[in-house]
Amino acid sequence: MLPDSPSLTTAASAAPPADLLTDLVDVLAQSGVPEAEAVIWRSSRGRPFLQKPPQGLPRGGRELDFNLSHSNGHNLLGVVRRHRIGVDVERLDRGDQGFDAIVASFAEDEQRWVARAAPGRARDRRVLRLWTLKEAYSKARGLGLGLPFDSFSFSLAEDRGVTAFRPPGDDRELRWRFLELEPVPDVLAAVAVLADTGPGTDASPVLHLHHGFPWGRAAPRLLPLPVPARRFDDAPGGRPRLPPASPG
Repeated sequence: MLPDSPSLTTAASAAPPADLLTDLVDVLAQSGVPEAEAVIWRSSRGRPFLQKPPQGLPRGGRELDFNLSHSNGHNLLGVVRRHRIGVDVERLDRGDQGFDAIVASFAEDEQRWVARAAPGRARDRRVLRLWTLKEAYSKARGLGLGLPFDSFSFSLAEDRGVTAFRPPGDDRELRWRFLELEPVPDVLAAVAVLADTGPGTDASPVLHLHHGFPWGRAAPRLLPLPVPARRFDDAPGGRPRLPPASPG
């Protein structure tokens, strides 16, 4: 059965991206949604959603959201029982494939942070950390590349983790949790989950990380989700301090 906490599964395989939907149907079946009732539809922006089954969701749930990503043989599938989830995965060894255009799409403070890293692997890692987070957030909202990536920005810790988040103008009230992962060496992934801050909700949700399609029998890794990201305007002076440049 699918746990109440967010679930994430990763795989390093040559399976085509279309197989992700097949694996999703298998996961939904494990959670109590029969294959015949697992109807997937796409929004006008191309985001896939689960059509609510006629008999309702398992355990009387009101919501079940998922998101998919793939990059050169690495697939990522995230499922959550409440609210919205977005995921993205990228390979660090992709070479200089459009990095200049990617950086040009970032907010100015993010561009400066990227430029402070030494050219090469250190700078590429910063680019892809920001890119995966931005993709995950925009996909969670169902906007994809329709959301200008310079309309919101992240402040990141030196190694891993979001220290602050400046949302776009149309998302001032909601809170988000962001998680950075490196499920296998040189593969960067990001997860964005809408924070459930209402009364009676779990203040310390845990992400269940599985590896392999379909989900294996091995117990998943349990990863605590970070607290909802601090907003830039929560920081003194309205802008948190960026981490120092990497020596490498």
